[in-house]
Parts: sequence; C-alpha cells; structure tokens
Amino acid sequence: MNEVTKKGIAELSTDTRILIQQIESRLVDKQVETLTYDELSKAIGRDIKQADHLLRTARRHAEKNNNVLIDVVIGVGLKLTDDYSGNLQRATEGIRRRSKRQLVRTIRALSADENVGTSELTEINTRVSVLGVINEFTRPKTIKKIREKVQANSSKEIPTAETLQLFG
Repeated sequence: MNEVTKKGIAELSTDTRILIQQIESRLVDKQVETLTYDELSKAIGRDIKQADHLLRTARRHAEKNNNVLIDVVIGVGLKLTDDYSGNLQRATEGIRRRSKRQLVRTIRALSADENVGTSELTEINTRVSVLGVINEFTRPKTIKKIREKVQANSSKEIPTAETLQLFG
C-alpha cells in the first residue's frame, strides 16, 4: 500500500537563522547603522553574495517579526529605514515597468501566433486590461492627481493590519 505523505513547510536553514539573529540583534536593536555584507558573510562562514536567497529570507523574517523596514544599500549591506513613501514609490515604479514590459513582450509574440483560440484570447484580453489599469494608475500624472485627492480628503490615520487584509 502506497501512503502519500505531505511534506511540511521547509524549516529555515541554520545559515538563515544566523542571518535573522544578526539582523535582529545588530540592526533592529540599533547596535549598528549598517550591517555590511562582509559582517554577514563572516557570521555564516561563506560569501553572502553566493547565498543571497538566504539573506532575502532572513530579511523578510526580520521585517515581519519586528515590524520594521530594511533597505538594501547596494554594494554595502542592509540598513533600517523609515522611508515608507520612498519604498512604496520604488515598488510602484517597478510594478509599472514590469507590467509594461510583460505586456509588450506578450503582444509582440501574440501578433505572430495564428493558432490562439477564443478562450485563450478572452484570458489574454482580461490580463491585458488588468495590466492596462495598473499602467494607467501608476503613471506619474495619475499619481499626482490621486495625491491631490488624498490630501484634500486626508485624515491622519495610519494604515492598520486590517488594511493589509484587503490585500489578501
């Protein structure tokens, strides 16, 4: 009889745990302003550039566990930041670039494919519409208009955990 066993969520590696501990004890507890890649490499005994996936995981865990925002300083290391609007601005610009690039790539390939069925075209048009809305709402002019509306109707409420539930 073949029994199928479900695999559990993978445990964090030892190196990831060490990185989380380093980030929390040195950076979050504000012992240092910037936690360098060299320091992180020494902590795990190997070049962090070859284990960047571990650092991404450790950073996400530290941010979530401590309700902080940690920025990457390119070529240097990690630092704590309170540039919340800048972080969201970079994310918005990245989403805009990526959605536009994927849209152009897909439409270019689609225009050369004569074997696309009706149901596939429906799905494509749905996704094109979604990406079009993302592109429109992340345009600098649109963001400026939205900012003006928000300022006119703004209360000084900080988004809460309930707000995050809206995003799944």
